Amino acid sequence: MAKCQLPAEDRRGSQESAYFWDAANATRMGRYLTGIERRFISTCLARAAPRNVLDVGGGSGRFAVPLQHAGYRVVVTDVDPVPLRLLNQQAPEVGVIRSGRTDRKLPFLDESFDCILCIEVPLLMHYQVASWFLYECHRVIRQHGTLIVTAQNSRSYKGLIRKIQLRVDKRHRPWQQHEYSTCIIDVRRQLGEAGIALMAQLGFSWVPTSRVSESRVVSVAARMERFLGLSKLVDLSPWLLIAACKS
Repeated sequence: MAKCQLPAEDRRGSQESAYFWDAANATRMGRYLTGIERRFISTCLARAAPRNVLDVGGGSGRFAVPLQHAGYRVVVTDVDPVPLRLLNQQAPEVGVIRSGRTDRKLPFLDESFDCILCIEVPLLMHYQVASWFLYECHRVIRQHGTLIVTAQNSRSYKGLIRKIQLRVDKRHRPWQQHEYSTCIIDVRRQLGEAGIALMAQLGFSWVPTSRVSESRVVSVAARMERFLGLSKLVDLSPWLLIAACKS
């Protein structure tokens, strides 16, 4: 695979002082979510044995760097140049491609990757966005390749809370309008329509705190989540990890 590098105008010598998602992933809630996501990804990749991995919305390499160290060839694409510069400085062997916010096509040739990751990226929050993205995944993944994504579930208790918040508080950011707007049943249907067969699902994020919480409640609630087996209640789970195969 050809080496992907940042355009010259995006390679800056100075270190970026802050990237929100690096700080968010270092919180108690962030570590809880990342731990679940990494274990799920590792299990799926062990079964599929891919060589080339595309991490869509991969930021500064939360998943890409460990995968590269494990022997995979990884390319990261993101709309934000800041994390891509950080990733380029930290792990120059990882390929990076900056994508546009209004793009409706992945910048890769057909059947370029064995696996695509899309973890905690709002591509599956809105029906129209999810539709083009899944069809593009089908085009870019090789036959029998693997797609691993996270999706939010409007039928969950967090989805209900979000709907109430949006009605009461009009000061939300534009991207928040689509949070928890997709029913998991719709996501399954979209996968099938795009020619991608569902393989595995895992429910998570039942912990009743914010995405950036440092509360000790996170650890207690995470243990309760495991004890009660809530990961199996996929139709009601706030978040889902989904693994699917190009059929």
